[in-house]
Amino acid sequence: MIRGVVYSKHLLVVSAIGIAAACTMALVRYHVASEWKERLRRISDLEALLSKQIAARSDCRDIVLNTLRARVGTFRSQLGSENAWECLVRQFGNGWTAEAGPRDGRDGYSVQIGTLIMLSPIASDWPAIVESIRTAEQLSGVRIARIEMKSSGSREHRVVDLVKIVVAIQSRRTETAP
Repeated sequence: MIRGVVYSKHLLVVSAIGIAAACTMALVRYHVASEWKERLRRISDLEALLSKQIAARSDCRDIVLNTLRARVGTFRSQLGSENAWECLVRQFGNGWTAEAGPRDGRDGYSVQIGTLIMLSPIASDWPAIVESIRTAEQLSGVRIARIEMKSSGSREHRVVDLVKIVVAIQSRRTETAP
């Protein structure tokens, strides 16, 4: 009589569970990998679609970008120095009362509105007033926003009581300069 193979039922069950676990893990890995590939394909398709939509709607073509860069360069070249208000006040001289407004800080530059007032100018002051305004218009970053004159008197005898010049100054900010 031939004797059969001896085996342990406990080891057989543990082996079967191990093989089943390995097969299950292989199937799970295959499923996860296929889902991942599908997700990557959908993302790629969506990215291509969005890129086409952006390109179709975009105003960011090279010629437009170059034009915008030129405008920014022109704007930067027209900015005054950080002490433009002080230079302007010195240029107008002692006969003027200067009232500086608050400085509105922006990204890389600031805007400030200021007022220069002369009370009771006489006829001999007018050439200097006109020349001061002309010179102020030449300064970088300085723009004459408004000129006001108030007068009083009768129809035959009028006197200028006040000359008020409102300026807007756009100047560089040194703390953000490269």
